[in-house]
Amino acid sequence: MNCIPAVRKALKLEVNEHFTIKDYPGYFFFTTVGLHWERKIDEATSLTARDVLLDLIHDRLEIKKYPWKPKYGEWFYFVSSKMGILQDFWNDLTFDFMAYKIGNCFKTEKEAKRNKAKICKLLNEGGQLHE
Repeated sequence: MNCIPAVRKALKLEVNEHFTIKDYPGYFFFTTVGLHWERKIDEATSLTARDVLLDLIHDRLEIKKYPWKPKYGEWFYFVSSKMGILQDFWNDLTFDFMAYKIGNCFKTEKEAKRNKAKICKLLNEGGQLHE
């Protein structure tokens, strides 16, 4: 029996959604059949993805998910320079990547509204929410 879909669901991760784990090099992602660990050859350890999977199942590791990023053609919301909430579709344009880089890229209008004050402050001061 393949239990990976149940583990993924419990961890609130999608297939191929990249994530990191504190103190582990590289990044991880689940396929439909397993956990994969991508890292540079010079970051090799004696641990395997199987070891990490067991620690994840036993809730001994802290997952850090990357911020949501729309796929090409997918709609997203952002706070405009006039401090309104606007919707656009991801078109791999410079604006799209800039909005994502400063953390001004949201899946829902509700999420954009919830973050509006932070984004307005960033737009006025010139900063970013995430790396």
